Amino acid sequence: MYLNVDLGEEIKPNLAIEEAVMPYIDACNIACGGHAGNQLVMKECIQLAKKYNVRIGAHPSYPDKINFGRQSMIIPDDTLVESFFYQTYLLQKLAEKQNMKLHHIKLHGALYNDAANSESLATLVVKAIKSFDPEIILFVPPKSILSEIAGQYEIKVHYEVFGDRNYNDDLSLVNRKYRKALITDKLGISMHVKSMLHKQTIISLTGKSIKTPMNTICMHSDHEGAIENIKLVSKAIK
Repeated sequence: MYLNVDLGEEIKPNLAIEEAVMPYIDACNIACGGHAGNQLVMKECIQLAKKYNVRIGAHPSYPDKINFGRQSMIIPDDTLVESFFYQTYLLQKLAEKQNMKLHHIKLHGALYNDAANSESLATLVVKAIKSFDPEIILFVPPKSILSEIAGQYEIKVHYEVFGDRNYNDDLSLVNRKYRKALITDKLGISMHVKSMLHKQTIISLTGKSIKTPMNTICMHSDHEGAIENIKLVSKAIK
């Protein structure tokens, strides 16, 4: 089990959050221009990851900075694939300039959720990933359509669970528009993550215990107290 965090999502290259969390994480998912991020921020994130020996991954999304990639989009397949390649190749090239290699790909926001539940979208994304790099790891929600399609195309997956997000009984994430979508208090996160680490189990918002495969825990860095919570989960994993 290892810890990953979404980073590089600030508009300006003020990487105080990235600098603070890098010593405590194992992998980072760098925004690459779809929902957030730009070349300068991406470059700085890669430098920090290299400094702290953190694995880097591309974090592509729907091309939708206005809504931070958190709303589903109906766009032509060709447009989505073109956007995916632009985002991932850009980060790859910036990484190569610093003698770094992409470890994984993790879809962002609505694209992550939509691909987890749509066979056609999952197939489109997985085919693009296989064309981009057939050896790269794809982060997927456990027991999702995306994980099944990736397996069919022989793409290696790591099952991702969220240490600071509540789950529904069907293993989907509670929608962010609801107050209880995010877990921010230390006790709540401790109980949530303890079940993951010791029992490979997710406790849903209704209290249902769901056994599932998992390889990596994701934490977010964009809310009050997040950095301390990341440190807490890092210590628990180690």
